[in-house]
Amino acid sequence: MSSDTSKIHLDFIYGRVNNNNELILLDGQQRMTTLFLLHWYLSLGKLTEEQKGILSKFKYATRTNTEDFCFKLVKENLEEKNIINPKDVEKPTISKKITNSKWFFLSWKRDPTISAMLNMLEHIENIFGKPDFSLFKNLISEDTCPVTFEFLPLERFGLEDELYIKMNARGKPLTNFENFKAKFSEYVDDAMKLKLDNEWLDIFWNFEKKNDSPSSKNADEKYFNFFENITLCFFLENQSLEKKEDFDLFECYDKIYSTQIFIMNINAVLDALVDYNDNNNYFNDILISDPSPTYWQRARFYALSCFFIEHGKVIKENKCIFESWMRICRNLINNTIHDDISDLEKSIKSIKKLTTEMDNIYEFFDKYLKTDKLPADFFDKAQQKEEIIKSDLLLNKNQLWENLILGIESNSYFDGQIGFILRFSKKDNMYDDKLFARYSKILNELFSTYKENFDFLFQRALFTIGDYLAPFSSAKSFCTFDEGLRAKNDHWRKVFDHTERSNYLKQLLDKIGDKNIQKCLEKIIDNYRYDEKDWKSHFIKEGKDNKAKDNNGATVFKHCRNGQIRILDGEIITLSQGGIYSQKWSSCAELYTYVYYLKYLSGKDDNVCPFTKTHYWNSTHPCACIDTWEKGIYDDYDLTMDILHDTDGYSLIVKDRDGKDLPKNIRSALNKSNFKKDGKEYAIYPGKVSFDDLDKTIHKILKNLAK
Repeated sequence: MSSDTSKIHLDFIYGRVNNNNELILLDGQQRMTTLFLLHWYLSLGKLTEEQKGILSKFKYATRTNTEDFCFKLVKENLEEKNIINPKDVEKPTISKKITNSKWFFLSWKRDPTISAMLNMLEHIENIFGKPDFSLFKNLISEDTCPVTFEFLPLERFGLEDELYIKMNARGKPLTNFENFKAKFSEYVDDAMKLKLDNEWLDIFWNFEKKNDSPSSKNADEKYFNFFENITLCFFLENQSLEKKEDFDLFECYDKIYSTQIFIMNINAVLDALVDYNDNNNYFNDILISDPSPTYWQRARFYALSCFFIEHGKVIKENKCIFESWMRICRNLINNTIHDDISDLEKSIKSIKKLTTEMDNIYEFFDKYLKTDKLPADFFDKAQQKEEIIKSDLLLNKNQLWENLILGIESNSYFDGQIGFILRFSKKDNMYDDKLFARYSKILNELFSTYKENFDFLFQRALFTIGDYLAPFSSAKSFCTFDEGLRAKNDHWRKVFDHTERSNYLKQLLDKIGDKNIQKCLEKIIDNYRYDEKDWKSHFIKEGKDNKAKDNNGATVFKHCRNGQIRILDGEIITLSQGGIYSQKWSSCAELYTYVYYLKYLSGKDDNVCPFTKTHYWNSTHPCACIDTWEKGIYDDYDLTMDILHDTDGYSLIVKDRDGKDLPKNIRSALNKSNFKKDGKEYAIYPGKVSFDDLDKTIHKILKNLAK
């Protein structure tokens, strides 16, 4: 390059010239960017205003960050005295001088294109050393310029601009976000364009940098997810979709942002998010893409956006309005089923209507206290009625009610739905704050600390008061603690909202009172009168766990893994081991044989001679089993004794699992024990053995078999 005779040919540059006589590149951006940087570096500090004007025409129209950087690079000066850090021992590189300049935005460091340009400038500096204005003159000379290239005007060949998607500055397709930002930028002014690549970009980078390996690509994905979700919400304010897949940001954005009101709205939302403290994840929840945000998450974010549109940033003066608004919206959204896009649409339209009452949301709900009407169109009716009552308490009572209501609402299981606690607390047709406080304290601990812990003390104690089990399909549920709305509706809320079942719960709370919860629950269980024929007794008091001396009925509860039982013919109880919503009962345990197994067989393999093993057979025909004959005798057989139960009592079946005829000695021993042959099996038929006689009978049979 230092010699006038040195030449370099850059091959073909593809593009078109628009009506403003501007060259739009479709391929060759990297080469042209390198030339731009070379011109700038060689002429550093000596450009005339006219030359600056020419050089500043180099633009990145689809990347506003890079476009702004190029503009600043040409227009601003690099003054050594202002940009050298005195702490630097070595002379700063050209890229460091640039990044230390007052006009350089720190967010630009995260832009991959700007980062690549700074890296290229360092390469140029290493090759050329100091700027050389004589070389710059050669570059701009029509006669002596050492750099040439061929230009191919694509419009002459009928090629479309879409080629840019395949041939851009990095040789890779533009990301969804880059494509959208380029299109979106057509609708905004210069001030918004500047924020788009600076303070607004920082919003998403601040989330990304919390990750172990933050990247600008991931930050861009979050940015894109924000636009996709907020645009969907704006779209649904006035329009409908049959399914979520019908919404395409690139097909729908122009219907939204060609309307100035939505440009103003998204500007307000992004401005407010710059300083927003997202403690409740209303914003963060919609930045994810795998899995996609739920309809509940989108609705909550829309409610947040509505506040930003009406009031801007959350500040001291509007914080009370913000908290009241978001609390009402969160409770309504979280406790209403959102199954599909049509539900989200109804939710958004209902929230939009409520925004007119945002500043006085409690007063608005309170107006409905003595009417049959409801304040919102879509949301769960019971939840709306509850919010009306709570709004009245929050408006007209003392500060204590606010602390109590907000405190128990924050329990992740109740999640804003506490109407049953209010009913428990009603005294003389008034809500008693002392009762509410006591019930809330106990329930908060039961539904956070206890759940399935402490050997199911909570459920077993509640069972002593009454059969609180919730109907679930063809089964009954002990109630799981899954916090999904549908699961809550199918389980504990069938207790909370049912007169008789909720009364059992209230009686338990009254028994606990202000006492130590664990000791009180244990005492309630200890005082329950055990009855072998009372199936509830086996859940409350019976059972054994080898890891604990005595955990009463906890093992039976634990075996009921999905919290469901079935009562067949009014007597036989089966315990499912399937999934919570599984309708298949292929792996079950029958209650009475399982209790017998826990009490007399489990862990007692040495006590079943001439057999050597015991186990419980979970199946469509569940039973307790004693099997595996001692080695050396009947090794060709797979002998077993199965213990079954039905409405008449227990039956014992001895057989070979492979279907072989039993050995003669075995048949003889069984005949002495009053067994009757049934095909190849020998059985004591149902009704012949009671629970009281069962263990004694089994060991008598084992003794005969061992002879």
